[in-house]
Amino acid sequence: MLPPGRARLIALIVLALTSPALVAQGQAAEEGKSHFSVRPGPSDRTLGDLLGKLQIKVSLTKSDKPLGEVLAPMLRQAGVSFMINNDALEAAGAGVALSAEGISLRQALNLVCRNSSGLEPLEWDVIDDSIVISTRRDLFPRMMSVRSYDIRPMLVQRPNWVEAPALSLSEVLGTRWSYSSATTLFADDASDISVTTRGEMIEQITTMIQDTVGVTSEWAAYGGEWNSLREKDGRLIIKTYRKNHEHIAHLLAGMLADDDDELELEARCLVVKTKVLDQIRKDLGGSLKLDRKQADEFLKRISADEATKPISITRTFATSGQRVHAVVMREKVVMTGGQTSDAGGTSQDTTTQVLAGGMVFDIEPTLDKARGRIIMTLRLDAAPEMKSRERSLVLRSKPQPKFTPAPPDTAAPPAVAPPKPKPVGDPVTVDLPEQDTIQLRLNVTIPEGGAAVMSAGSNLLQAADADSEVIIIVRAAIASVAGK
Repeated sequence: MLPPGRARLIALIVLALTSPALVAQGQAAEEGKSHFSVRPGPSDRTLGDLLGKLQIKVSLTKSDKPLGEVLAPMLRQAGVSFMINNDALEAAGAGVALSAEGISLRQALNLVCRNSSGLEPLEWDVIDDSIVISTRRDLFPRMMSVRSYDIRPMLVQRPNWVEAPALSLSEVLGTRWSYSSATTLFADDASDISVTTRGEMIEQITTMIQDTVGVTSEWAAYGGEWNSLREKDGRLIIKTYRKNHEHIAHLLAGMLADDDDELELEARCLVVKTKVLDQIRKDLGGSLKLDRKQADEFLKRISADEATKPISITRTFATSGQRVHAVVMREKVVMTGGQTSDAGGTSQDTTTQVLAGGMVFDIEPTLDKARGRIIMTLRLDAAPEMKSRERSLVLRSKPQPKFTPAPPDTAAPPAVAPPKPKPVGDPVTVDLPEQDTIQLRLNVTIPEGGAAVMSAGSNLLQAADADSEVIIIVRAAIASVAGK
């Protein structure tokens, strides 16, 4: 038989282990839920009800009266339960340091606490379903709670893809005309690109939180004793009070929302009848910078015309501020020489070159959400046609100088006229490459969902298509998810 003291101890342990609170906590742990709150706060509904009652209009008058005497009537008028630590406020020498009219009671509490003339900073919060007003030092131990914030989506690398190829005959054949990827246009270069590491991204986020949320000196990283922050596997574990948690959640949600702004980009290269293009432009008000509705109408009418010929259509995605490119290529090998020889052993070698055609769509879009527009830095190369022209050439041998012995007592041999080169072998047919290339380098701003229409002229087309021209349509919109 157990001694009475031990039996009583076992009974207390059993009672504690079977209490509803601990049973609920154990069930939650089994379900994989996390318990980060040091002290349970009010439910969202209770908190919302309390804060809603603080929207009544009040006035403040600068006064040396005890702060409790000033605030208590206002809180009673709002119909909320409250507790004012008058001893702490009096010890801090707190009073009303300003005057204001037509403000909400919530604004009044914030103003009084932020502008207190006392020796210690004041604070108010909702604790145990009541408004509590006291000094920060008194309230903070009761206000602290720990929450976890998932920042893994913010740590995804979004590099700039800067090495889009150039599309021109000069680039392919290496002639003196050379067009680069226009680093001055995009203000970056492959050799200057540095990738931010995961650790650096985490440090940027944590530093921003500690520098912008609450009082900087209260964070442990800056010598404070109340607020602390740690990172674990892409989650931020933050200990602070409710108002700071609200600000942190709002800040991270805004940053994540900006990262989620993925843009859908499209470039079309078309051959259209000039008369049709002019009529559509006139009907849409004369401008070729179109909003979403006008862009839909433009594409519908252009596509409906039987004479419209698509050359290339390219689509891709990018986040705001990210540089990306899409490449659609065709390649053709052409021979640019022949081979023959003569009795003297002279020869000409056959050489081949690769001629590329298609479209290079190199773009850096920036979303201006406040104004509903997208600013695009654009480099577009397009080759509507990739051609080679046959030429029949007769290769000639390289003339060989004749050797004539010098006469005796003569300083130099007599001048001998060089022989004319003679045809050697049969005519050789070679392919000479030709390429029509459109190149655009520009910055253009369009309404979100709209388009910019640019004309490349008609000189790229055959004489039979003199009444047509090549146009480039670039469109950008916030990407939507199917079904939403």
